[in-house]
Order: sequence, then structure tokens, then C-alpha cells
Amino acid sequence: MGNKDKLIAFDVDGVLEGYGGTIGGAIIDTYRSEWVIGIISARADHTVIKDEFNLDFSYLYNGNAFTKAKSDYPNMKRYVYVSDNSERELVAKEAGFEFIYPEKLGPYVSKDVINMLVGFQVNSLKLALAVIFYIFNVLDYYTTKRGLEAGLKEGNPFARAIMRMGWKKYQAVKFIGPALFAFQALTSEDPYYIWAACLGVGASMFAYAAIQNMLLIAGRKATEKH
Repeated sequence: MGNKDKLIAFDVDGVLEGYGGTIGGAIIDTYRSEWVIGIISARADHTVIKDEFNLDFSYLYNGNAFTKAKSDYPNMKRYVYVSDNSERELVAKEAGFEFIYPEKLGPYVSKDVINMLVGFQVNSLKLALAVIFYIFNVLDYYTTKRGLEAGLKEGNPFARAIMRMGWKKYQAVKFIGPALFAFQALTSEDPYYIWAACLGVGASMFAYAAIQNMLLIAGRKATEKH
């Protein structure tokens, strides 16, 4: 079955097109690449219908049909049964199948696509966060360095205080908060948290730069008075 890692079984009457249902070949075809597809039905001609829709299996509905399907196709990530017969819901669920009514098949099964899109969004946001973090740190490094160099030439007390502390220590103090925030976001799968981290990291780095510039300006004014 190649890379197929999910199984979906259809009832016939009230489910499949041509047998009182609405699920036809076009809908079934959308699942062929990742799903093993078949029939579990009480109809005696279930094997004929399997061939009609070009499916992978068919079982006569009885007490062992679901168990047989799981035995023949083990280790699937999902086992789904589509039927309009509510009396079969408990039987299917006890056998480890998800029970879906035909009208809910599209939105229910499509959660795999939704999960894929969310995963793409999360990874894109993580990339954006990493880029933002890198750019802000590079800009901060050079703007801070130039500001402090100018401050030292002017005899700025704030610039001298930073250099006495040590350039690397000063950068580490500024770096550690946003870095922890970014690390937590990069290990998260919550897109809202990662969005917040993108904004938070940018805002915190901007705030650091603004406070630093205000202090440098204040130090310059104090120097000019003297």
C-alpha cells in the first residue's frame, strides 16, 4: 500500500453514490494517495461494489468485520467508518474505529489537511521569528557599538559606565531576555504564542535600544553642562 497510513471503510446503502448516498468516485479519489479505502456493508454484493469503485477491500458487516480490517491492515494511524446507520456506531467505536456520518465526512477527514496547513504556518512563523531575532541583534550590536564609541569620545558618563561593566556583559544582559522568549517560541507548536514572540522580541529589542539612547542623550546633556 506504499505510504498509506490511514484506513477508511464505507457502508454502501445511504452512503455511496448510486446506492442512496452522495459519496461518489470523485470524493473517494481525494483519499487514495494516503488512505486504504474499502467497504464494510451488510450487502451480499459488497465485493461487486468494491470493484465498481476500485477499492482496496470489502468485508461483510458482522461482528468480526472491523477486527478483520484492522488485522489485515495493522498499524494504521486512523481507522474510520462512514455510515448513516447509527446502530453501528457503538460497534465501530468498540473496535477502535472513528464513526462518521456521510454528511460530516468532508470536514472531519480534512482535519489532516488543516493540521498540515497549521504545521506550515507554525514553521513559517518560527522562521520569521529567527530572522527577526537575528536582524534585531545585528542592528543592535552595531548601533550600540557606534553610540558608545561616540559617547566615550564625548566623555559620556553612561558610556563609561557600560565599558567599565564590560561590553560583553552588557550585551549579554540585553540579549538574555529576548533569547529565552525566542527559544520558548521556537520549541512551541502554538502559532499564537509564536506570533506573540515575534512581536515581543522585536518590541523588547526596540525598547532596549530606546532606553539606551535616552541614557546616552541624558549623559551627553550632563557632559555639556559641565
